[in-house]
Amino acid sequence: MSQPQRSPGWWYPYIYVGVFCVVVAINGIMVYIAVTTFSGLATEDAYDKGVAYNQQIAEAQREKELGWHLALTVTPRLGQLAGGKASSQVAADVALSVQDASGRPVNGLTVEAEVRRPSVGGFDQHLVLADHGGGHYDAGAVLPLRGQWDVLIVASRSDARVHLRQRAFLP
Repeated sequence: MSQPQRSPGWWYPYIYVGVFCVVVAINGIMVYIAVTTFSGLATEDAYDKGVAYNQQIAEAQREKELGWHLALTVTPRLGQLAGGKASSQVAADVALSVQDASGRPVNGLTVEAEVRRPSVGGFDQHLVLADHGGGHYDAGAVLPLRGQWDVLIVASRSDARVHLRQRAFLP
Protein backbone atom coordinates (compact mmCIF):
# COMPACT_ATOMS: atom_id res chain seq x y z
CA MET A 1 0.00 0.00 0.00
CA SER A 2 1.13 3.45 -0.79
CA GLN A 3 0.72 6.42 1.45
CA PRO A 4 -1.78 9.04 0.36
CA GLN A 5 -0.23 12.13 -1.23
CA ARG A 6 -0.72 15.51 0.42
CA SER A 7 -2.65 17.93 -1.65
CA PRO A 8 -0.76 20.91 -3.07
CA GLY A 9 -0.80 23.96 -0.77
CA TRP A 10 -1.38 22.00 2.42
CA TRP A 11 1.04 24.36 4.23
CA TYR A 12 -0.79 27.63 3.35
CA PRO A 13 -2.69 27.82 6.67
CA TYR A 14 0.62 27.65 8.50
CA ILE A 15 1.73 30.81 6.69
CA TYR A 16 -1.28 32.73 8.05
CA VAL A 17 -0.72 31.45 11.56
CA GLY A 18 2.99 32.34 11.34
CA VAL A 19 2.29 35.88 10.11
CA PHE A 20 -0.21 36.49 12.91
CA CYS A 21 2.28 35.17 15.47
CA VAL A 22 4.91 37.62 14.18
CA VAL A 23 2.42 40.53 14.35
CA VAL A 24 1.38 39.62 17.92
CA ALA A 25 5.04 39.31 18.98
CA ILE A 26 5.96 42.71 17.50
CA ASN A 27 2.92 44.36 19.11
CA GLY A 28 3.86 42.80 22.42
CA ILE A 29 7.39 44.18 22.16
CA MET A 30 6.07 47.64 21.30
CA VAL A 31 3.64 47.61 24.25
CA TYR A 32 6.45 46.53 26.58
CA ILE A 33 8.73 49.33 25.36
CA ALA A 34 5.94 51.92 25.64
CA VAL A 35 5.08 50.93 29.20
CA THR A 36 8.63 50.61 30.51
CA THR A 37 10.02 53.81 28.97
CA PHE A 38 7.26 56.20 30.11
CA SER A 39 8.99 58.82 32.22
CA GLY A 40 5.93 59.52 34.34
CA LEU A 41 6.02 63.24 33.59
CA ALA A 42 2.63 64.79 34.07
CA THR A 43 1.32 68.27 34.63
CA GLU A 44 1.25 69.15 38.27
CA ASP A 45 -1.97 70.72 39.50
CA ALA A 46 -3.75 70.09 36.19
CA TYR A 47 -7.18 70.72 37.70
CA ASP A 48 -6.17 74.06 39.25
CA LYS A 49 -4.56 75.16 35.98
CA GLY A 50 -7.73 74.30 34.12
CA VAL A 51 -9.90 76.26 36.53
CA ALA A 52 -7.58 79.29 36.23
CA TYR A 53 -7.80 79.30 32.43
CA ASN A 54 -10.05 82.40 32.30
CA GLN A 55 -7.51 84.28 34.40
CA GLN A 56 -4.80 83.31 31.91
CA ILE A 57 -6.94 84.62 29.04
CA ALA A 58 -7.47 87.94 30.85
CA GLU A 59 -3.75 88.22 31.60
CA ALA A 60 -2.88 87.54 27.94
CA GLN A 61 -5.28 90.33 26.92
CA ARG A 62 -3.57 92.76 29.34
CA GLU A 63 -0.17 91.78 27.89
CA LYS A 64 -1.45 92.42 24.38
CA GLU A 65 -2.77 95.86 25.38
CA LEU A 66 0.68 96.79 26.75
CA GLY A 67 2.16 96.24 23.30
CA TRP A 68 5.60 95.33 24.59
CA HIS A 69 7.96 93.49 22.29
CA LEU A 70 10.20 90.86 23.90
CA ALA A 71 13.15 89.35 22.05
CA LEU A 72 14.90 86.40 23.69
CA THR A 73 18.21 84.90 22.62
CA VAL A 74 19.89 81.87 24.14
CA THR A 75 23.50 81.64 22.98
CA PRO A 76 25.82 78.76 23.86
CA ARG A 77 29.24 79.84 25.11
CA LEU A 78 32.00 78.29 23.07
CA GLY A 79 34.84 76.53 24.83
CA GLN A 80 35.04 74.02 27.60
CA LEU A 81 33.53 74.34 31.02
CA ALA A 82 35.54 74.62 34.20
CA GLY A 83 37.58 71.50 34.83
CA GLY A 84 38.78 71.19 31.26
CA LYS A 85 36.83 68.02 30.54
CA ALA A 86 34.41 67.58 27.70
CA SER A 87 30.97 66.78 29.05
CA SER A 88 27.29 66.84 28.20
CA GLN A 89 26.97 70.16 30.04
CA VAL A 90 26.68 73.39 28.11
CA ALA A 91 27.16 76.97 29.25
CA ALA A 92 24.78 79.52 27.77
CA ASP A 93 23.87 83.19 27.95
CA VAL A 94 20.17 84.05 28.22
CA ALA A 95 19.50 87.60 26.98
CA LEU A 96 16.22 89.50 26.76
CA SER A 97 15.44 92.79 25.09
CA VAL A 98 12.20 94.59 25.97
CA GLN A 99 10.66 97.51 24.06
CA ASP A 100 7.35 99.24 24.49
CA ALA A 101 4.78 99.77 21.71
CA SER A 102 6.63 102.84 20.40
CA GLY A 103 10.02 101.07 20.31
CA ARG A 104 11.51 102.64 23.44
CA PRO A 105 13.39 100.37 25.86
CA VAL A 106 11.54 99.24 28.98
CA ASN A 107 13.76 99.51 32.05
CA GLY A 108 13.28 98.67 35.71
CA LEU A 109 11.75 95.24 35.22
CA THR A 110 12.24 92.21 37.41
CA VAL A 111 12.98 89.43 34.93
CA GLU A 112 12.98 85.79 35.91
CA ALA A 113 13.42 82.75 33.70
CA GLU A 114 12.65 79.08 34.10
CA VAL A 115 14.82 76.92 31.86
CA ARG A 116 13.15 73.52 31.51
CA ARG A 117 14.02 70.31 29.73
CA PRO A 118 10.84 69.45 27.76
CA SER A 119 11.37 65.70 27.71
CA VAL A 120 12.95 64.87 31.07
CA GLY A 121 12.17 66.23 34.51
CA GLY A 122 14.67 67.12 37.20
CA PHE A 123 16.93 69.46 35.20
CA ASP A 124 14.95 72.72 35.53
CA GLN A 125 16.80 75.88 36.49
CA HIS A 126 15.59 79.22 37.79
CA LEU A 127 17.45 82.33 36.60
CA VAL A 128 17.17 85.99 37.55
CA LEU A 129 18.21 88.22 34.65
CA ALA A 130 20.22 91.34 35.51
CA ASP A 131 19.10 94.75 34.21
CA HIS A 132 21.82 96.37 32.08
CA GLY A 133 19.77 99.39 31.05
CA GLY A 134 18.43 100.17 27.62
CA GLY A 135 15.84 97.41 27.98
CA HIS A 136 18.51 94.69 28.04
CA TYR A 137 18.52 91.89 30.60
CA ASP A 138 20.74 88.82 30.79
CA ALA A 139 22.02 85.91 32.87
CA GLY A 140 24.43 83.04 32.43
CA ALA A 141 23.55 79.40 32.99
CA VAL A 142 25.30 76.05 32.99
CA LEU A 143 22.80 73.48 31.79
CA PRO A 144 23.42 69.81 32.56
CA LEU A 145 22.48 68.53 29.09
CA ARG A 146 22.79 69.65 25.50
CA GLY A 147 19.73 69.74 23.25
CA GLN A 148 16.23 71.20 23.48
CA TRP A 149 15.27 73.54 26.33
CA ASP A 150 12.12 75.58 26.99
CA VAL A 151 12.76 79.06 28.35
CA LEU A 152 9.83 80.67 30.16
CA ILE A 153 10.31 84.37 30.89
CA VAL A 154 8.29 86.50 33.33
CA ALA A 155 9.10 90.22 33.18
CA SER A 156 7.25 92.37 35.70
CA ARG A 157 7.09 95.64 37.54
CA SER A 158 4.43 97.17 39.76
CA ASP A 159 2.09 98.12 36.88
CA ALA A 160 2.71 95.38 34.32
CA ARG A 161 3.60 91.74 33.82
CA VAL A 162 4.44 89.90 30.58
CA HIS A 163 5.29 86.30 29.71
CA LEU A 164 7.33 84.78 26.94
CA ARG A 165 7.93 81.13 26.14
CA GLN A 166 10.53 80.05 23.60
CA ARG A 167 12.30 76.82 22.75
CA ALA A 168 16.09 76.88 22.40
CA PHE A 169 18.49 74.30 21.03
CA LEU A 170 21.96 74.12 22.54
CA PRO A 171 24.36 71.92 20.57
